[in-house]
Amino acid sequence: MIFAKHIPFVANPLYVEKMYQSFKDVSERDQSASRISALRQQLKKINLDGFIIPHADEYQGEYLPAYAERLAWLTGFTGSAGTAIVLRDKAALFVDGRYTIQGAEQTDKSVITAHNIADMLPTKWLDEYLHNDQRLGFDPWLLTADQTEKYKKAAEAAGA
Repeated sequence: MIFAKHIPFVANPLYVEKMYQSFKDVSERDQSASRISALRQQLKKINLDGFIIPHADEYQGEYLPAYAERLAWLTGFTGSAGTAIVLRDKAALFVDGRYTIQGAEQTDKSVITAHNIADMLPTKWLDEYLHNDQRLGFDPWLLTADQTEKYKKAAEAAGA
């Protein structure tokens, strides 16, 4: 017999909380300016001009464990789908139509511009704001091969 305490996603309250709708605003948008500033400082140290932060973990699941909520931690956006791109002087959040209002409400507008992905693709945004010879980074565990290829083509088209 298997008891719930042996099944991580049942025994762990962090997993259970993600499974049910909650109307509690857990966004930390007031922290995003300092966190994005710290990210930019680290990017400068490693000679990168930008970084892609998807709402993903190494398993590409929709519901992430707390340790993988990078997008929420950085931007304040707590939806289950989205991507942020942080450049040295600009930052953008891309969400689908389900999260257009939430994305705008949960982010610090002075730091991050929220976009509906139907109106502005991340690759199009990169074409506009990524410049010649700039370097864009990402965590290869968090993007699919297809996403990686699309971002690579967008960076090359921008001259980066």
